[in-house]
Amino acid sequence: MKKNALVILATIILASHSNAKIKSEYGSIDIFGPTNLDEITQTLQNEPERSGVIVNLFNNTAETFFRAVAEVNPEWVKNIYTIYISDDELVTIPDSIGKLQALYVMTVSSEKLQSISEEIGNIDELTYLTITDSPQFKYLPESLRPKICSEQAFFNLWLDFGVAHFSLNEDGRLVYRVNFINGPGKKRCDDNGECDVKGFYGPFFNPNLNIEKNNETFYNGVIAATRGYEEQQELHQAAQTMLDTEPSHRDEVLQSMPAPIAVALNTDRQEEAIRCIVDNNMIEQEGLKDNCFLDISNNEDVPFSQFIHHNFINQ
Repeated sequence: MKKNALVILATIILASHSNAKIKSEYGSIDIFGPTNLDEITQTLQNEPERSGVIVNLFNNTAETFFRAVAEVNPEWVKNIYTIYISDDELVTIPDSIGKLQALYVMTVSSEKLQSISEEIGNIDELTYLTITDSPQFKYLPESLRPKICSEQAFFNLWLDFGVAHFSLNEDGRLVYRVNFINGPGKKRCDDNGECDVKGFYGPFFNPNLNIEKNNETFYNGVIAATRGYEEQQELHQAAQTMLDTEPSHRDEVLQSMPAPIAVALNTDRQEEAIRCIVDNNMIEQEGLKDNCFLDISNNEDVPFSQFIHHNFINQ
């Protein structure tokens, strides 16, 4: 996925804005901080009903905007087509995101973002999702799994390396997975093998930096997949131990674990995948080039009951 033209438009609007806190023109609403709930609510109440609305939120305004949407809920809010958020104070995208039923494109950047409401999965129109420069964000909502992992899905993602991770299948082709609340899922790819992921260190850096990030995202996926399952608590705790261990000591710690756990947490294929990415010069501007030679076969996600065995024990 390349940056959508509407997002580019949002950037142009930002570059030319005046000192106004809230600006509404040309089918776009731009909200700059500092502002408050009353000001945003008044803006929403006074807006005429229209379709194809673009909303740009900056500088500690996103939380207040979503509160206003929840409280005011004017009809035209359902016609917001694009929302662009650049707000380092935003911690969570709340349930009111589900009111934006026409939302097609969402771009989020926040240093504090940790979660997105499951209501986002109820937005049928949502097709483009970008979450970058958000180092604390680790898991997509489970409600997005059908959009991303099902055989019929075609969903455009641009994610940080901390949410996506890679391994090699038996044929030596890259497999791209993303972490959901309940564990990783294999991304549905088109025939071009698009896999937009940001946060890679370029080819002139030590590939071990990318290997460490990839392994840590893999461990986070195991932690999510085993959370709350009593029979998997040993694996859950072992994955947390690996995540907390300094990279230089992980091999030693892994060798001290029981054999089934050591097999499940072995990252040889993950490391081979990153070396393949680096060696084939697939890194471009701290992201991956479009064609990553991905395994696009058998994209249907497996049921959770088969997840541990299918994705860990057999790899």
